Amino acid sequence: MRHIISNRHFLQVWAGQVISNVGDWFTYVALIARIYQMGGGSLAVSGLLISQMGSALLAGQVAGVLVDRLNRKQTMIAVDLVRAAVIFAAVFSHNLWVIYALVFVAGVGSALFQPALYASVPNLVKPESLAMANSLITTTYNLGFVMGPALGGIITGRWGAGVALLGDAISFLVSAACVALSKVPQEARARGPLNLRAAYDDLVEGLRHIRQRTEVLVVIVTLLAIMSFSGLINVVEIYFARDVLHAGNQGFGYMVSAWGAGMVLGSLLPGLIRAQSRAMALFLAAVLLQGVGVGLVGVAPHLVWALAFLVVGGLGNGAHNVAAAVVIQQATADQLRGRVFSTRRTLAYLGWVVSMAVGGFLPSIMPLRAIYIMTGLSHLLILGAAVGLMQRAGQVQQAEAARPGPGKAGRE
Repeated sequence: MRHIISNRHFLQVWAGQVISNVGDWFTYVALIARIYQMGGGSLAVSGLLISQMGSALLAGQVAGVLVDRLNRKQTMIAVDLVRAAVIFAAVFSHNLWVIYALVFVAGVGSALFQPALYASVPNLVKPESLAMANSLITTTYNLGFVMGPALGGIITGRWGAGVALLGDAISFLVSAACVALSKVPQEARARGPLNLRAAYDDLVEGLRHIRQRTEVLVVIVTLLAIMSFSGLINVVEIYFARDVLHAGNQGFGYMVSAWGAGMVLGSLLPGLIRAQSRAMALFLAAVLLQGVGVGLVGVAPHLVWALAFLVVGGLGNGAHNVAAAVVIQQATADQLRGRVFSTRRTLAYLGWVVSMAVGGFLPSIMPLRAIYIMTGLSHLLILGAAVGLMQRAGQVQQAEAARPGPGKAGRE
């Protein structure tokens, strides 16, 4: 921990994220409130979410190529400045399609910024501080998730959506300043002209690395599989709180907060136990914990029990997010990290969108409790496949190591 505290450059980048992550939720609440004031219904709000998710899916892989070719520090500064300008423009926008376009552009910026940030972490801190650094970054995001909507709602309710949006725009300027004041090292980048052929070759190189490094492949595919079920819970949670637990809208709010609290605690865990030396084991254990927590919610007799199980599931969620980042950073060269983190992010969003779509009609054919139990069991099946793949890879490596080399066959 002392290495992190004394690392001025990392702390400055992290401080910028503390502010901008909370600001992001100001915009989320403010834009939904503005759409409601404009007379838009649930379909209009869905359009807002589609604009955000669509930018992540469409720009994700291209963003990874750019992150590995461009100066990451300059990229993060430029993206923050663009996002500040976009959100500032949203302060004055009352046209639904303009709002969608601005959200899409901001989402493209996030598709560039997040991989650049996570790709830079190993260059900002010492190897023994890697888990703690990722814990702090992820905890910052999770705290933003817990606190941001409430603060955004207070600001929007008291002073209006424009003030909340202005606050987010300023937060991006603060983040840009923090990055600008920091030294963000980066190893040699890919050279040569960037055209469609070069971009395709870069993309294939990143995917090849994922396929060849079993631990990276297991992490990314596991996260894709988990997200392909997790969106189901996001859709049905409000109905589970109201119709099954009979806890009403207030109970739903408590359930969301319980999961968020678990994520905050879970994202701190890898750093506290210095998990960089056993990140893969922690990742798999955290997936198990999340699955157990979600599955037990399905049999919870009362709201209190459901809240306790949600904290457990959120704890696993927060821990495996951090452990996944550490695994990728340790197994991936600097020149490839942007593409690998972009692939992780894009596939996770894809799984989440698909599961959200399925979740829209699943309650009509399956009891709500069964959806939670099924989702929890899916984590166990996914975990079993991940462990099997890791064991298979270990057996192959042992066989290759034991295979006689040239000129050694038949020797005693």
